[in-house]
Amino acid sequence: MAEVAPYSLVPVGTDATANAKLAEAWKEMENRVQQLASLSCGETYQKDLKPEDVMRNLDKIQNGKKKSAISQTVKETFSNTLTAVAKVGGMVADAASQVFAPAGQCYNALNFVISAWQGYQAVFGTLNDLFDKCGQFLNRLHHYVAGKMNAKLTDVACQVLTLFVDVCDHAMGLRHSKAFKFKTFMKIAFFDQDDFAGLMGQMDGLTKKESLLVLAQTYQKASEAAENSKNTLGLLSEDKADRAEAKKATTDKSTLLNFLNFENTPDTWDSTARAPITTWATTYQNIRQHKVEGTGKWLLEDSSFKSWTQPMTDSPILALVGEEAAGKSYLASTVINNLRTHVSEQVETSRRLVAFYYVDKKKANAGIDALGKSLIWQFAESDPSYMQSAAATCRKSGSIDPTSILPRLLLENHEELENVDVTFFIVINKLGDKDEHVHPAVVKFLQKTARCKRRAVRVLFTCKQGTINRLKQDDIICPTISIHPRNAGDVKKFIDARMDTIDSLSDTRIDGVLELRKEIQEKLYEKTNGNYYMIDKTLTKISALDYDKDIYKALNNANQSVEDHITDDVLKLNQSLNNKEIQEMNEIILWITFAQERMSVDIMTAVLRFKNDAVSLRPLGERLKKKFLLFEIDNDGYVAFRSDKILGALPERAATTRDREKSNKDVNIGEIEILRHFLNSVCPPGLAEKLGMEQHFRSKLNNQQEQIFCEDKNTSHFQLAKVCLHALAGKAGENLRPLRGYASRQLLNHMSQVDLAEISPELKSEVGPDLVRVFRNQESIDNLLWATKPIPTFPPWFLEETQAKEIGRWLKNGSISASLKKDGKTWLEQLFEKAEGHQFHTLVRPAACRMAEYCFRQESNVEVTMSAFRSLKYYWYKLLTRAQIGTLDKAQSQDTSPYIISTVEDLCHSESLAFMQDAIWETQMAIVYSGFSHTSKAEVQCRKALNRDKRYWRASLLLCKVTESDTEAIDTLKKLMKRFEADPSLMKSNKKEYAEMAFILGNRYWSTERLDKAVEKFSQCIDQDPANYSYTRDILGRYQDAQRWDNVIELLERLRAKSHLTAMVVNLADETRFHVIVVHAVTATKKYSLLDQIYLDAIETAARNQNYNAAFYLRESYAGAIGVIPEFPLEKITTLLETAAKEDIPYTTLDATVAFFRVGYRLGRIYLDKAVEAKRVGNPELAVETLKKMSSVVPEQVNEDQMRLPLRLFSARYYKEQDDLVNARKMAHNTLKMAIELLQDDDESNDTLAYTKILHASIPFGDLKNVIAALAMLKFSEGNQFLIQCSCKCEMGWTSPGDMWWCMDCINMVLTPQCYEKVKSGTFYNNVCHKNHQHLHLPDWDKERMRKLPKGHVPWGDESLHLTDWKKYIIKNYIQLKK
Repeated sequence: MAEVAPYSLVPVGTDATANAKLAEAWKEMENRVQQLASLSCGETYQKDLKPEDVMRNLDKIQNGKKKSAISQTVKETFSNTLTAVAKVGGMVADAASQVFAPAGQCYNALNFVISAWQGYQAVFGTLNDLFDKCGQFLNRLHHYVAGKMNAKLTDVACQVLTLFVDVCDHAMGLRHSKAFKFKTFMKIAFFDQDDFAGLMGQMDGLTKKESLLVLAQTYQKASEAAENSKNTLGLLSEDKADRAEAKKATTDKSTLLNFLNFENTPDTWDSTARAPITTWATTYQNIRQHKVEGTGKWLLEDSSFKSWTQPMTDSPILALVGEEAAGKSYLASTVINNLRTHVSEQVETSRRLVAFYYVDKKKANAGIDALGKSLIWQFAESDPSYMQSAAATCRKSGSIDPTSILPRLLLENHEELENVDVTFFIVINKLGDKDEHVHPAVVKFLQKTARCKRRAVRVLFTCKQGTINRLKQDDIICPTISIHPRNAGDVKKFIDARMDTIDSLSDTRIDGVLELRKEIQEKLYEKTNGNYYMIDKTLTKISALDYDKDIYKALNNANQSVEDHITDDVLKLNQSLNNKEIQEMNEIILWITFAQERMSVDIMTAVLRFKNDAVSLRPLGERLKKKFLLFEIDNDGYVAFRSDKILGALPERAATTRDREKSNKDVNIGEIEILRHFLNSVCPPGLAEKLGMEQHFRSKLNNQQEQIFCEDKNTSHFQLAKVCLHALAGKAGENLRPLRGYASRQLLNHMSQVDLAEISPELKSEVGPDLVRVFRNQESIDNLLWATKPIPTFPPWFLEETQAKEIGRWLKNGSISASLKKDGKTWLEQLFEKAEGHQFHTLVRPAACRMAEYCFRQESNVEVTMSAFRSLKYYWYKLLTRAQIGTLDKAQSQDTSPYIISTVEDLCHSESLAFMQDAIWETQMAIVYSGFSHTSKAEVQCRKALNRDKRYWRASLLLCKVTESDTEAIDTLKKLMKRFEADPSLMKSNKKEYAEMAFILGNRYWSTERLDKAVEKFSQCIDQDPANYSYTRDILGRYQDAQRWDNVIELLERLRAKSHLTAMVVNLADETRFHVIVVHAVTATKKYSLLDQIYLDAIETAARNQNYNAAFYLRESYAGAIGVIPEFPLEKITTLLETAAKEDIPYTTLDATVAFFRVGYRLGRIYLDKAVEAKRVGNPELAVETLKKMSSVVPEQVNEDQMRLPLRLFSARYYKEQDDLVNARKMAHNTLKMAIELLQDDDESNDTLAYTKILHASIPFGDLKNVIAALAMLKFSEGNQFLIQCSCKCEMGWTSPGDMWWCMDCINMVLTPQCYEKVKSGTFYNNVCHKNHQHLHLPDWDKERMRKLPKGHVPWGDESLHLTDWKKYIIKNYIQLKK
């Protein structure tokens, strides 16, 4: 064991009272280094260890390894860290000349880590960020010491240095974790398993604390002496470039989102993206998909519309006016599409931002209250410069009345928008409520927009004429465009498109059909005045008719009002449907009207299946279209009324029943008896029987025809609660899972809205047994726990104590409790004998017991076990009192601490939630410990299980995952596999587990460098479980690391033979590494034909299943892959990339701008080459047409100005080569204008994007000085995080920008000198560039020169240029266009 240096001098601050505490903390740090010494691999503590000794050790470890950009970054970070430590060593901390000397401890700690992890190079890449942050702090520390830091700041310094040792300690502790080494082999980053996330969080927290303390101390000293204040402020200004933490506390995005304060519910907020759910975009996309091609062309040619789009328009507001169902939504979508895809020449030097909103109170994030914040968010997301200015306004304003969000962030923030050259276009669909009133906040915004002299904001809205009249009363007068009759062409196109879907009218070759279609088109338009609802309704009726006479009759009735149509439909449905079908319709009405979620097709299908206790053989959509004509599946895929007016036209059952009772319309038994007496008295015997009078009487009493009704609110919520209870309490069945999922989420919601006093005793008595079963019966509890996911979870309301009160309210009701059997009543008495808190535990305990069985008593898989344990952990928290929670120390209260795990286990045992701690129990506990990365604990549990039952193979298998010993794991796995092979029944029932054994054994062989044996086991694994694509991914990764390309090909062929290749490729579509492996394998083996087999079927499958994300990744990757083929098919590549842009990106859930960048820059390069070639052969018209493709291929969801590399820059390159600098600069104008806007303020958070834009815009012009300046600023901005990879995927790169070749034609292409030579000689295997392209060479990075560069300057040739002058250069030479 190493010997530790004697007690070092302790850092001391100016506050003497804090020194004792700091001395204790410093001593603790030294003790930790002592512990590290005991863990080190034969290393001894070296008292005189120097930085160069540590670096020499790192060089020795990396010697012989393949150099990469990552290893260069790591080496630079370690070097910087050691330099920082050296700065701190020997500092004078205060007037007492106390030395602040952590250098010896830190040098040795780093040295221990390097030695411990020799051979595991990936670890250093992971530690890079933490060491980098620590190093940055140490570099700042000498400023604070010189400034006589106070006690609090000294305390933070001590904590950071302790954390530095924590990092080393944790890294060395993981050195002994076999599971961690496996993750390293698999190249899974530490952060994926939270191995270092806590330490990173601590570092971030300390850095933020440091920032606040520095500012506080600066303020204090500034107030003491003006002279010192000046010096201190200078120090802070100099330090600003060195640390990102001194920037504003939050990013622009988070600032704006906090300010807008979107509703945070599952329907409105995307917790993964940390952004609002874009309901407006989904609605727009659905409308676009259903819009008939060519709709709205007349509107785009209207003079009022054209004027509204002009820079100096007379009115910034334009209204599109039409009555109900006039096609307003379709026309709004036409306007939005035009604004997003067609930029007029008049605003070519001003960016155009488009935001839109479809008002729909039924949808989340679509109500009028969310209009303003949604529009602002769209603008901000599409333009970083506006995001920056809006955030600045928010910070300045502090808080804003929600009704003033639009004017404050678009009209009144002149100072923040001064440098933002943008025109804002807003489109609002269906402005005005049912009474044609407009929300006051919108009125206020429109008034200010109309008065604003700057025409930077334009608003177009659709509405009814009544809304226009209301707005005039508020002094809002604007141009209007009437929809009818100018949209006659649109309506007739719609009629034609609908007739194409009707079998009897679709084939115009049949005699008379063409003439009939023309007559239908003319009469429908004339009769309905262009009302789309009435047209669609009539055509739906016509689709069921066979004779022209009936069709003409339907046409004559087409002019009925919507209300008349609905009344007529209800009457006909009441007459034509049988009782069962009408009951189904009433059930649909009930759920559409009062369900707490919009009704998906799956849930509604399950509802009807549950009601009928039978499965319909016809899809719900078909039944709605042909039979239940009041409903439809709307554009969002939910079951809804065909018209908003339907519900208001339906009679309410309770009111109708009361009316019938008052009017004495219903026949009762007494009245029947009077008739019987009369007939028997006056009629001959047998006459009444002969006439069938008894049957008639019975029909009057028992077979009254069901009618279409809606229910009152109270009865509806009771009925829905009853269905939810019955679904949960009934027998299990996969076909009812959607309904049970709804029931588990919304049961309590419905129950809480019921006034039980208003419900009849008979109805209430029906729910009692089901309500008790849900909380007591095992099968019913399973329905509850497994309702929403393939793993057991408690419903969101289940562990809330408020649920006990609501359940108790129902159970205390006399009618409900009276319906219970004896044991249920006994349980109820026991429940209410207890105090209120104990009632809650009594209710949830049976479900907790069941959850404990899944966790400890059943042989559950990892997912089920971990979900069950987390649920039990939350249950345990609920059992704790506040006092008990207060007794937990910090380590104990961590969610995944061993203390918490063992405590939950003890709870389950002591509370008899589960029994019998046998081998199964111990193994399940091992799964829990392993799931929380406590592998040593998991190993102990596995051995406990095997002590109880040495043949329990599940414990042996898990032990092989977590044990440190390769030898033990290999021996055990070989025995297990032989045991399985000798027992066919065991093998048959556990094939997946056998595959897992083969996989783990393969990994063990691989780690001990027995690669051929590993390959054999990996093949066995794939044979047994070809559908587990995580195995495939990891095995391919091993083969890539060892460059065993034949094995890669063999594995892919094996999957193809088992018909799993296509599914695997679709599953791994978004994993870049998989596609890189394919390219390398195909290139190395020359099996290019395999590319078609890998990708073509996968692309077709993804597209057919509307898996647009996968289809996009596959097309993009396939295009890249076939680029390696000698004489590659350029047209095929172009088609793939264009299809990905046009058919996939608009429908993906990906960030459209990021996704398009992946294909866009490659298309830009292709189009540029084609345009240049067309011009070369004397076809300038073709060249111009090719350049136009660069704008037409951009998806409308993508704001090209937002892209890091807009395709216009390729056009700039074309014009530059044609010596047309005016057009070249015009193409680069907006890119550079946004960059300058982003650099106008003191906020550095967007500077990286600005420098990147300047870089990309300068490359096509061959502006070497500007390129070097932009890259230098990127390096200064990103520091040790700066990393550029060679574009040819050779894994080389740069941590400083020097000795690199940038292609002026590809723009986003940078090459090492070696790769550049291969491109120029035409010998490079991957066609990433062309030898005829022109390239810029950047000289070596002069580190010493850059270090001496004056602050606030950029390198400029052999000299330097101030940032202000650099921006002036860009404005003069690129932005101020000269005609």
